[in-house]
Amino acid sequence: MAEGILLDTNFLIRLLNPNDRLHTQTREFYAFFLQRGLPIWLSTVALAEYCVRGRMDELPLRHLRILPFNVSHAVLAGRLAARVFQAREQVENLPRRVIANDVKLLAQAEEESSIRWLATSDEGLIAMHGLLQQEGLVRLEIIDINQPLNPAQFA
Repeated sequence: MAEGILLDTNFLIRLLNPNDRLHTQTREFYAFFLQRGLPIWLSTVALAEYCVRGRMDELPLRHLRILPFNVSHAVLAGRLAARVFQAREQVENLPRRVIANDVKLLAQAEEESSIRWLATSDEGLIAMHGLLQQEGLVRLEIIDINQPLNPAQFA
């Protein structure tokens, strides 16, 4: 199976909101993912977050693979959250509160061998990932949609 990408909730929001400052750029990323045939994953965690203000029928579900949050994800999320909680005062851009859903997404992406990337514009999530990657706790790569699309990231 090809390596896939997990979408953060803010990716979905930006993709579907034409008034969002990153809408056009997010659409470019999404079109690239589809063109390259990358499996695009949506966590049930991100789905729940999206449904706080959005509706499931707004999502491009025909292109998304749903990833349930399972026991192995929960165990890893606990380990990652503990480390982030310990380091939160030392890392720039790390949220003062550990955002449980962000840690869950990192754990899911890390635990699933079919997922190589996580697409987000969330600076707190990016900072958490940086800390955890630096310490060798995660291997996955972040696709920061605040930055222009760089196809070389997907080589």
